[in-house]
Amino acid sequence: MHTRFRIMAAGAAPIIGLLAFAATPAMASAPTPTCFEYTTYVACSAAPGGASPWTWTVETVYDGTHGTPDVYTTTVPSTKVYCAHDTAYSITSSYVAGGVTHTSSPADIQCNGSGNE
Repeated sequence: MHTRFRIMAAGAAPIIGLLAFAATPAMASAPTPTCFEYTTYVACSAAPGGASPWTWTVETVYDGTHGTPDVYTTTVPSTKVYCAHDTAYSITSSYVAGGVTHTSSPADIQCNGSGNE
């Protein structure tokens, strides 16, 4: 029984990979935002070259599990996020150019309350 499951899972993996690849042509990657921790907030800047509006996705991360994302847009390529002590955040930015959505890889921040402010 276990062998049959492994074979089925192995056979499904290439199909899943093809489905994921087929969904990506309208998407492109953007550089990871640059983020700095301050005492009470995190300030992030999107990489140069994007276009307004920028969409920001902020997720809290507890023990490796991502919480419900907070998604919002800005007209400038930067944002500030409240920084709770001993809390981790995953922050991505995206913008649309030429009908293609450019989404960054996440900037992962651990807030310790010992920032620059």
